Amino acid sequence: MTQDALHSTSHGTDTSVVTDTVSLQEQVQRQRDEIAELKATIRELRTEINGLRGSLSWTVTRPLRLLARRLPRVAAGVQRSLDRTKDILATRLPRRAAQALFDNRWDVKDDIAQQISVYRSSGAGGRRIVVYTAIFGEYDNLLLPERIDPNVDYVCFTDRPRNDYGVWQMRSAPYFHPDPTRVARWVKTHPHELFPTHEIAVWLDANIVLKGDIHRYVELIEHQNADLGLVPHPHRACFYDEAEACKRLKKDASKLIDRQVEHYRKAGLPLKQPLFETGFMIVPLRKRETADALHLWWQQIEAFSRRDQLGFAWVNYRHPHLRIAPLLPQGASVRDHEDFVYFRHSFARALVIPDMLLKLGTLSSPSTGRTFAEVKSQRLEPLTEAPIDIVVCVHNALEDVRLCLEAAGACLLPSHRIIVVNDRSNEETTSYLREFAKDRNQVTLLENEENLGYTRSANRGLAAGAAAFRILLNSDTIVSPDWALKLLEAANRSERVGIVGPLSNAAGAQSIPHIKATGKNTAINTLPKGKTSADLDKACEAWSDADLLPRVPLVHGFCFGIKQDVIESIGFFDEENFKLFYGEENDYCLRALGAGFELAVATNTFVYHRKSRSIDEEKRVVHMAEAWKRLRELYGADRILAAYRQVEEHPVLERIRKEAGRYFQSRQ
Repeated sequence: MTQDALHSTSHGTDTSVVTDTVSLQEQVQRQRDEIAELKATIRELRTEINGLRGSLSWTVTRPLRLLARRLPRVAAGVQRSLDRTKDILATRLPRRAAQALFDNRWDVKDDIAQQISVYRSSGAGGRRIVVYTAIFGEYDNLLLPERIDPNVDYVCFTDRPRNDYGVWQMRSAPYFHPDPTRVARWVKTHPHELFPTHEIAVWLDANIVLKGDIHRYVELIEHQNADLGLVPHPHRACFYDEAEACKRLKKDASKLIDRQVEHYRKAGLPLKQPLFETGFMIVPLRKRETADALHLWWQQIEAFSRRDQLGFAWVNYRHPHLRIAPLLPQGASVRDHEDFVYFRHSFARALVIPDMLLKLGTLSSPSTGRTFAEVKSQRLEPLTEAPIDIVVCVHNALEDVRLCLEAAGACLLPSHRIIVVNDRSNEETTSYLREFAKDRNQVTLLENEENLGYTRSANRGLAAGAAAFRILLNSDTIVSPDWALKLLEAANRSERVGIVGPLSNAAGAQSIPHIKATGKNTAINTLPKGKTSADLDKACEAWSDADLLPRVPLVHGFCFGIKQDVIESIGFFDEENFKLFYGEENDYCLRALGAGFELAVATNTFVYHRKSRSIDEEKRVVHMAEAWKRLRELYGADRILAAYRQVEEHPVLERIRKEAGRYFQSRQ
């Protein structure tokens, strides 16, 4: 556990730890001495060679010159070995032992308590600048800028309680990935969405302390009317060199970096492309060019290596007119500049946080903020006149169809429309559909002359729609009041969100309270006795954070909200690879991701799902197997399984499942 997760901590160590620490310190010191010796030898050799330059013996001493060129690489190799040794020790040793070994103290200014007191008394709200960072897992301790500015908000995105030092606001991240670094990268590249009321966002990696005046850097950006402020890379100006360095230093999987290099090389990325350090970044939040650049940056990180310097080289190439202001002189770095204190990540984890600072703060959980129930009226009222097309594909199963359409019809607003696609249902079902559509101006009935299957029927219904937001709704569902408005509200929270879906009792990882049944089957949760789907819908509004929309790579197709922008970008479902049913929505989600859209779950909405009564069980099993085979061929099993895992393990969805579990249990 990192130290900032505690109110206070004891720094004492037992005798065995002290003994081991002394031994380890001696080993580290010996390696330091070797490096110093090598560097001294290099200096002597270079002096001697410079004296020989131009003489007859210049040729004779060629081997000596070659040796001198090699020695810096040897010294650098030894330094890397020392760093790796220290990293391993700092990571694997118990925290107290690592602290004793490196005596890695974070020194804060004497007036920090007074600064924090002034900050807390200044009152929140109306600040135009936000400093933000992200820590997920036990990667780092949370640090604090040396100057606490009353005119700046300080926000940390995290997945667990941390000491706020009386300054930081803790927030959850909408995005989840099993790799914590990728979650932090999502936060880093989405300030426009995360801070809609601020004007300037300042990103600091969690292992960097800003000592200088933040306003000086902000004014630098504003004076140059720049789109971004970044630190030029102090060592390299070639993407391909940087990629090789990342592989050599094992910053990410070589196969990911190689795939990225090959993709960029084929696309024409030149050898010389400006590179930047990205641990300190100034982001103007009111510029469209900046938002577009950061969106493209995230797409590179999502598709390739998590090393964001690599992805930003592509952004710079594709946005040649992007105005980037250098925050430090060429050759300078946050690692050695007077305005910063830089801790290696492994050392940041083992930092000794001053007790005084811990006592000034409290253990703060990522804020859940207001519930959707508290803001429901103000969020939904402006959307009541927005057109929504609801497409329902029907093939028999009259009992389910009747329940579905009657519930959907009862919830219609004047600007909504139901488009029913009758896929050659039996006579009884067809008669009901015709009667339902009769004399209802908001209902359109399309009848297939032959059985087309779900994929083509859904495409026909979507194509018949004209609204900017269209929902595919299974014919075995039951909706509740405001369900469509809530899906639209979720989709509208970000222009990048293109597909949304609700929670349910039976919708894979979108199910509550359970997502798994026996064996490999997904759960079909029975509602508590005496409770309706509308009751669960109200409960979800109370459990859902008003400002936290979880992002996922897949949305279940039983209730599938799609923006017109997505349809215009990638078209409709794939009728060639997924002709009948199953797999088409997963393929559509992955295509939408590839086109730059994001997908989300509206945790404030519950839609009951009676589950696949229009499909024969034997056919269902066969088609599911065929769909999985085709998805695997198109995208690879690893990617599909990783996507499933992202939805299943999303912390926001897990929290809602726990809330639902308590709700279900208390009413049994």
